[in-house]
Amino acid sequence: MRKTKTLILVAVLCAGLSVPSICSGYSFNLWGSMTGAKTLALNPFLYGAIGPFDATLDLVAGYGVSDRLDVYADLAGLYYDGFGALSYSGSWVMPRFDLGANNILALSVGESFDSSTGAASFYLWPQYHFFWENDKFALEFNGGVNIPLDAPETSSALLFFAPVYKILDGTFHVFCEIDPSYIASGVDKGFDLTLLPGFWFGFGEEALHQFSIGVSVGGWWNDGKLNGRPSYTWNIWYWTTFSLGGE
Repeated sequence: MRKTKTLILVAVLCAGLSVPSICSGYSFNLWGSMTGAKTLALNPFLYGAIGPFDATLDLVAGYGVSDRLDVYADLAGLYYDGFGALSYSGSWVMPRFDLGANNILALSVGESFDSSTGAASFYLWPQYHFFWENDKFALEFNGGVNIPLDAPETSSALLFFAPVYKILDGTFHVFCEIDPSYIASGVDKGFDLTLLPGFWFGFGEEALHQFSIGVSVGGWWNDGKLNGRPSYTWNIWYWTTFSLGGE
């Protein structure tokens, strides 16, 4: 209940400050403002562990049905294990609706695939997205509950928060994600915290080509206790858009 009240308070306070934006989000994990009507977005994600090396490529694309409705999908997640094997890891689709002033409701429906066993599992992830910016700062907030359909008792609550400072507006920004989560039960039960500092780069007219690059540090916590053994991940995404509106 306390988390719910906090989320609502953040939404109410920020709604009064929000301004329209034509840009995507800046940090790595957070979704930003709407894509725009009749606009196709290409947004592949590439990330993996640091020592030992592996990599996952998510082939993400989105389409703006209208100014207040867009749909994103991971067409295929591809996992490279670092030893020469490439496998399919899953897909998802996520429609989003803007309630106004960049207060956005989203629902991700996804599949995770275990190539070693050939088993697929499915999940629902209702989410709230918020995005605000001016010429010096940006604020990004996402929150939601990931619900595995085969084991809903292991659902996890996830928050993603990222302040952004624009060193060169539209060209070079710095951010720091603060991503707490809580898993209700199972072997990973408990609180976890990931920090992901990074950089955003925009190139071309109106930052047509965008990159977000960062290193995440997570896994400090287990069952509510500090375990002192964090894991490290490198992260990068690319973003560009194409207008399909015609003349």
